[in-house]
Amino acid sequence: MRVLLVSLLLLAFSQSHAQSADSAESKSYKQAVSLLNSGKIVEARQILEKLVKIDPPHYRAHRIYWMTVGRTEDPAAQHAAVRSSLERFAQVEPELRDEDFYWISIEGHEIHLSDQDSASQLSDEAVRRFPRGLIAQQAKLEEASEEKDPLKAAGLYQAYLEDFDENVSWTQLAARDRFGVMAKHPELFDVGVMRDAAEELERRTLAFIEKFGNPYRYVHSLRSIAEALMSRDAPLALAYIEELFAYIQKMWPRSEKISEKARYRFWPLLLRAHLALENWEAAIRVGRAFLVAMDGGAIPRNYFSDEQEASVRKGYAQALQKSGMREAAEEQLELAAALTKGRADPLLEAERSEAEPGPLRERRDAQAKQELLATQRQTPAYKFSLPKLGGGNVSLEELNGNVVVVSFWATWCVPCVFELTELEKAYDRYGGSAGVRILAVSIDSQKDKVEPFVRQAGYRFPILLSNGTVEVPYKTPPIPKLHVIDSAGNIRFERLGFASNGYFQKELDWMIAAARQPFPPPGVDGRTR
Repeated sequence: MRVLLVSLLLLAFSQSHAQSADSAESKSYKQAVSLLNSGKIVEARQILEKLVKIDPPHYRAHRIYWMTVGRTEDPAAQHAAVRSSLERFAQVEPELRDEDFYWISIEGHEIHLSDQDSASQLSDEAVRRFPRGLIAQQAKLEEASEEKDPLKAAGLYQAYLEDFDENVSWTQLAARDRFGVMAKHPELFDVGVMRDAAEELERRTLAFIEKFGNPYRYVHSLRSIAEALMSRDAPLALAYIEELFAYIQKMWPRSEKISEKARYRFWPLLLRAHLALENWEAAIRVGRAFLVAMDGGAIPRNYFSDEQEASVRKGYAQALQKSGMREAAEEQLELAAALTKGRADPLLEAERSEAEPGPLRERRDAQAKQELLATQRQTPAYKFSLPKLGGGNVSLEELNGNVVVVSFWATWCVPCVFELTELEKAYDRYGGSAGVRILAVSIDSQKDKVEPFVRQAGYRFPILLSNGTVEVPYKTPPIPKLHVIDSAGNIRFERLGFASNGYFQKELDWMIAAARQPFPPPGVDGRTR
């Protein structure tokens, strides 16, 4: 229940408070939200401390107040703040309790105080009082997500779609998850049913975008549809892929969320569709265009891993073979084998083989390194001093003379976990003995979750806890966000997000090596000050 509840609470948090938008309290709330979203945690807390005292029924203010306490103090302080709020909430008569009351009360009991019994009682009460409310809807979605029988789960999602058509946001999620159930168990569903589910997902996604924005959600939905239909209805899968390309071409000038180069990500899918349809001529054209773009640098190197490129080359080779071009096909198969030689499961992001890379991989590495070094800059790093998990403080200023790798992360961020796993491998190689220090700064608002998470993962490099002072200068979130700081205390590289392209260790080595050298003059390889 907890994961879904958190996501729904975040949605509730983003909506406006029922109180008059012109009231002083509402204005204070909006100001605090704005400060929190911009990383000004301490300033947001100061406003919220006053607001929860003068306007206790402003339940959402309590919620983000707990968040700011968690970001600036220890877990005991946050728990005390939650208990204080819940004691006030308990005095509210049942007939005066609105959905905001229930949302925030349930979060306080379940997530912060681990009081599942009280949370369940409040949830049951909310469902009885508001049978069409968000908590009742959440219970229905939860029932569908927990159903083990795929046919029953799909039916539960369909029932939700029919009963709550007006909820544009959650019906999109229900349509997505319903189609996802079918995609995982295609043998249980008639292809016509899957086509109808795909059409509904597309329609619901367009409705979502029209109301809330985020056009990349449509791209993601169409990709999921095309991949799922590839083996059941290849012509329809191809139609969705072509629709996807048209959408990207239409939208990238209008939205920063979609890059003009996003189309490259879907060329391998387009190749698969033509291979499935045995349209060898079209497959050859797509495969050739993809590889020309890769070799020419039009496709950013971090878009695809060696395994993904090798898969394209194998598909291209299949089309070449079917067209009678055997020598060209053999060449592609050899190149594909060279890319994956000595590699482990790509999903585990294994370290690269130390074997002789060969000309193709050398070209790929040179291209990737050039693209990376072109992002080098020289910006003074904010000098922080933060508490370390296990005791003591770590001061960035005291680390002058070392290259410092700093990753900002949180326990709830899945890509962050991938990055921390890679940093653990880097720690094995550097270990703090070669003038390199590796740090990870948690920005969790529930600090008591960090220690058990780190202990279970087995990370050995220092884990620091944000006190609300580093988010603004390091412009985080979003996370994961990694900075490489040189020995003089200047940020030389900044990396946002985690790409599963197999290049993390090499890219980190290149950044550290560059940070050990004097900063080159402006204009060299696109570098900026």
